[in-house]
Amino acid sequence: SVPTTLNSGEMVSVQVTVKNQGTVKAGKFYIGLYLSSDSIITTGDTFLSDEYLSTLAAGAEESYTTSITLPKNTNGTYYVGAIVDTKGKITESDETNNTFAVGPITVGNGPDLVVTGLGVPSALASGQTVSVPVSVRNKGTGTAGKFYIGLYLSTDSTITTADTFLSQEYISSLAAGADES
Repeated sequence: SVPTTLNSGEMVSVQVTVKNQGTVKAGKFYIGLYLSSDSIITTGDTFLSDEYLSTLAAGAEESYTTSITLPKNTNGTYYVGAIVDTKGKITESDETNNTFAVGPITVGNGPDLVVTGLGVPSALASGQTVSVPVSVRNKGTGTAGKFYIGLYLSTDSTITTADTFLSQEYISSLAAGADES
């Protein structure tokens, strides 16, 4: 099991369950976890982690939780998959059922902050103090840590930090999909 939305570079816990469908105990083997752009999981996909199991009785099932870290700068739709016996050490009655994929999952690059509203009066006098309500939304897939919203005065509609700085508002954090006003 893998969350359906993840962030690039994020470490997450995943639960893996493996079953020995054969009639003989399986000795030492590895289960590899991979990130793939499609649901066909192979050792040629992006390796995430592996887990060593010392034995698994015939007909037995074992579950474990492990951590994977997604590669940085990954963005898009992917599958996370497991391959049992990645080193090919176990002779099995059926070698074609050793993969399993979960997905699609969305991998984003974390927070994405956008200003969604700004309440500025249409006319102001020089030196006048006014309250300016600002709304911001995190459209990204991860929580934004502490940040500032800066207000600037500009002679054109292109606002940059080179314009005249007026004030700023501190935000301690903003969850994915959340708004702050």
